[in-house]
Amino acid sequence: MVRGNDLFSWLVEYQCKENLERCLPYMKNGKVHLHGQPLDERRFSRDAFIPGSENELYTGVLLVANGTTLVDKLSEGHIIEDDPRDLYFVNAESKEDFFNYLSEEKGNDGAHIYDGVNKRIARIMDFNNRPPLAEKAPVYSLVPDNFLSSDGSVSPKYMGVKTRLAIKMPLAYDSTHTYQIKRTPYENTGIGKVTHFGPDGLVEEFFFRHMPEHKGQFINQEHKIMGVYRCWERRSDHSWHLRSEELVADPTEYFSRRNK
Repeated sequence: MVRGNDLFSWLVEYQCKENLERCLPYMKNGKVHLHGQPLDERRFSRDAFIPGSENELYTGVLLVANGTTLVDKLSEGHIIEDDPRDLYFVNAESKEDFFNYLSEEKGNDGAHIYDGVNKRIARIMDFNNRPPLAEKAPVYSLVPDNFLSSDGSVSPKYMGVKTRLAIKMPLAYDSTHTYQIKRTPYENTGIGKVTHFGPDGLVEEFFFRHMPEHKGQFINQEHKIMGVYRCWERRSDHSWHLRSEELVADPTEYFSRRNK
C-alpha cells in the first residue's frame, strides 16, 4: 500500500520539478508576474484582506486518498455524481506513474481519488461540497491563522471551496486523507503551497520562498528559491502548534530521508 507521506512528497516533487519550471520564465526578483502585474498572496477589497488571484501557469490538484471502499461510500452518499463503474482508474504504484498521470491531466483543475490498496487513481468530475461531518467545528478552525497569508492578515474564513472540501473529507470518512497543490499564491513567490489534511485538520505543508540572503544550495539558484516544509499539530484546546519548520533545497533527498 502506498503511504500517505509518499503521496505528499510526490506532490511536493511534482510542484518543484514541473510547476515551478512553468513559473520560472515569468519570474522577476523571485516573484511570478502575470499580465504585467506581480502575483501577491493577498489583495485589498473594501475593509478586508482576501486571497489574491490564482496562478494560472499550472494546474491545481485535489487528491482524496483512502482504500478500496471510499468510491462506493461517496457514490452512495451522493458526494460524487460519477457512477463508480464508469470511473477510469490508472495505475499509480510508483512516483513515475503518478507524475505521468498528473501530466496527462494538465488543464483539468479537478479532483482525484486515490485507492491506496490497489495503488490506482481516477479523476472525479464533480464533488458535492457537503459531506456528512462528524465534527461540527468550522473548517477555518482546522488550519492555523497563517494558512492563507504568511503574516496571518488574511483570515482562513476566506479559503476557497476546494480547500474547504479538502478539510471536510477526512472528517467525514474514516482513514481518509486529502492533499492539494494550490494555485493561490503564498509567501513571496506568487506560487501556491502543497497541503496535507487529516481528521484533525492540517498535517503538513510545503511552499516556496524567495531568499536572496540565503547562503548555500537552492531549489532554483537563478531566482534564489528555497522550499519551506512545515509540520503542524492541533492541540486538545484547538490551538495550533508548529511542530517543525525546515528549509528544503533538495526535495527528493529531503523526503527520501524523512520517509524512511
